[in-house]
Amino acid sequence: MLNTKDISNDRFTRGIIRRKAKQIAQRPGLDEQDVESIEQTILMHVISRMDAFDPNVAHRNVFITTVVERFVNNWLRNRVAKKRGPGYVQSLNVMVFVPGDWPTELGHTLDQSDSDKRLCINRRTDEEQSQLASDMATAIASLPKDWQRMLELRKDHSMTKVAALMGFPRTTLNGWMTQIAQRFAEAGLRDYLA
Repeated sequence: MLNTKDISNDRFTRGIIRRKAKQIAQRPGLDEQDVESIEQTILMHVISRMDAFDPNVAHRNVFITTVVERFVNNWLRNRVAKKRGPGYVQSLNVMVFVPGDWPTELGHTLDQSDSDKRLCINRRTDEEQSQLASDMATAIASLPKDWQRMLELRKDHSMTKVAALMGFPRTTLNGWMTQIAQRFAEAGLRDYLA
């Protein structure tokens, strides 16, 4: 059995660790100054794993190479994972226990503002909603009666169904919708068209 001193002075071990440390130091965010620190980190891991070495299973160099490769792969994967974002990422579908309530999905514990942030939605305030309703009512009231009826029916029906109910071709109704959009834009309601 090799002791710690033998491993830390072993030419093969030091050579593979140095090569790997230089490879790692070429990654973004690292440089040549980090090589020594990376070498020490890998060496400490190899030393900690030497108690698992069994000469009946594999040659010492194969064991050391495997330990170094696995450590480096895991270290790089964890380093990349840390860059992706702070904290622990968890599905919103996992079950959580809410005090005084039944277990529920994590997503159901979020309020509307959390959901909006996650989906990049900027909702209007109650005052803006009220102003929008008032502006839209004024604009709609200025439209011809057939157009008003079309908009009312369109709330609950497809354009094909509205055309059948009103007795006009769908192309006519689509033309009206284009003209309505133009009038809304002229009235300064362009932001409300989407």
